[in-house]
Amino acid sequence: MTVLFENIAASASYSCSDPDINYPAENLYHQFLYKRFQSAEAADTIVVTVPTVGGDEQRANSFFWGYHNLSEMTIRIYDTGAHVLQTFAITSPDQYGAVTWTEDDVTSIEIDVTTASAAAFLGGIGFGVALTLPPPLTAWVEGREDASVISESPYGQSGQNRIPALKKIKYDFLTTKVIAAACQDQADEVGVGGPLWVDAFGASAVSLKPMYAKLVKPIEPAYDGKTWRFSLDLKECR
Repeated sequence: MTVLFENIAASASYSCSDPDINYPAENLYHQFLYKRFQSAEAADTIVVTVPTVGGDEQRANSFFWGYHNLSEMTIRIYDTGAHVLQTFAITSPDQYGAVTWTEDDVTSIEIDVTTASAAAFLGGIGFGVALTLPPPLTAWVEGREDASVISESPYGQSGQNRIPALKKIKYDFLTTKVIAAACQDQADEVGVGGPLWVDAFGASAVSLKPMYAKLVKPIEPAYDGKTWRFSLDLKECR
């Protein structure tokens, strides 16, 4: 499992070839995915420029995306000297997805987006150094929270203002003190309600795809004299 707590997309600058002025590329880091970036064309290239911090290049090992209408997407990761570090060409990308590579300096990212519709859009992205956690314990429940507004007549019929349900899931871990402390420290920086990206099972996932989510509860590691235990309690965000 990988969790991106610190999203360095927050410090980046954004541009593209032909933006829709109502949906600028800067929306790729907006907390609401549905605010989205949208091109004025069916194909476009987004350029994400990553600034230095204290004169040092920022590092990354993962890239996440969520909510789009794309038929194809190509992601190029550039390191120091504008060398291509990694290229990921993705056909029919999942609505939520992630790619990973060996941690390295990152100076910019280019994203080619293509759609079969009139205008390509992409809701949000995240990238940075994701924390690697051990596989969660096998017993978990993929719950739902449905905020649809229902009004019922005396005869039983219902009027519905439907809102798509949000996923809720809690993962439990048995791990070491070092990993538990690292996860707690990074979660404390985000805080309850703070956004993060999660890839629970990577390329092996069948139904549990990467998720844009928020922390529901603080991480509180417990020690039983042999192992450390903690839970990661998440709720989907859009």
